[in-house]
Amino acid sequence: MTHIVAGYPSFDDNRKLIGAMARAGVTYIEIQIPFSDPVADGPTILHANQSSLNNGTTVKDCLDFARDMAGMYNNVTFLFMSYYNILFNFGVEKFIAQAARCGIYGLIVPDIPLEEDGGMYYHSCLEKGIKPVYVISPTTSRERLALIGHYAGGFIYCTSRIGITGNAKDINKKLGAYVKTVKKITGMPVAVGFGIDSAQKALEIGRFADIIVIGSKVLRIMEQEPRGYEKAVYTFLHDINAALSRA
Repeated sequence: MTHIVAGYPSFDDNRKLIGAMARAGVTYIEIQIPFSDPVADGPTILHANQSSLNNGTTVKDCLDFARDMAGMYNNVTFLFMSYYNILFNFGVEKFIAQAARCGIYGLIVPDIPLEEDGGMYYHSCLEKGIKPVYVISPTTSRERLALIGHYAGGFIYCTSRIGITGNAKDINKKLGAYVKTVKKITGMPVAVGFGIDSAQKALEIGRFADIIVIGSKVLRIMEQEPRGYEKAVYTFLHDINAALSRA
């Protein structure tokens, strides 16, 4: 699974990135709706959010873009990722209904505890056939996992560490055992993200995760190769897919 920030650097660039990702064999793509205070995101994605907002990106722009991409790439499963304030201000039920009409598979909203909206988010997702993907960390308790497993849809998103997205020198040595526990308690596939920026780390995570999430690294490649990022992103992701296939 890969990640883009809608409207950064532009929607035309988003289209090119998604094309490169699809050709490289990416299965899931998160389309992040930009927000001014993305608390789970590190400096790379934070900068992308602010730049997109400065460009005037709206929620409607993101919905229209997602509809176009879902119609164009039948081999990719698209999700929206954002923060609850975006949904709340747009109208939770209205947003979820429109996301469903766009062909969105699921929603990743890291800052929404199960108890906070009286079940409106969960029930709206259920009604419209949208998967509510909940985010956990290696400190989430077994009791909490059991509750999340009851409400979650699609898969569980497990961060590889406590903190924000971006670089990480090493993979948490206890992460594999924790992911195994998550699967046992929730009965669901597990995606693992945060800090996966090389084929070596992807292979290590791939030993126990069902989905490997790569976000900040793709944006950094694009920023480092502004004129040739399509080829660079394709090559990076294709090589990771090839390495995983051989493993």
